[in-house]
Amino acid sequence: MFQTEMTVGTTYWSRRAKEVLVFDDVRVAIALYSSGDWGDVTRRIAERNIHCVRDEGQVIGFYRDRNKQGFWIITETLHKYTEIKLADEHWDEH
Repeated sequence: MFQTEMTVGTTYWSRRAKEVLVFDDVRVAIALYSSGDWGDVTRRIAERNIHCVRDEGQVIGFYRDRNKQGFWIITETLHKYTEIKLADEHWDEH
């Protein structure tokens, strides 16, 4: 895990994520994410995240709520905002 808290900025949820995900589970995932636990991501993404936290690049995490629904937490460049999207929703990896 990364030792320093990461700023996630303003959090936005996709319309579908709002309809499907359990809010408390996402809240817990955001706490893990901001402390450097990026959930179930590839080693390549985890290694990249470490550099992107320091350089304010895009950071990506993947989690599941209590109903096994997968979702992404994606903090965009400069860490001014973070998006919550369902696993099957499109996002651009920078």
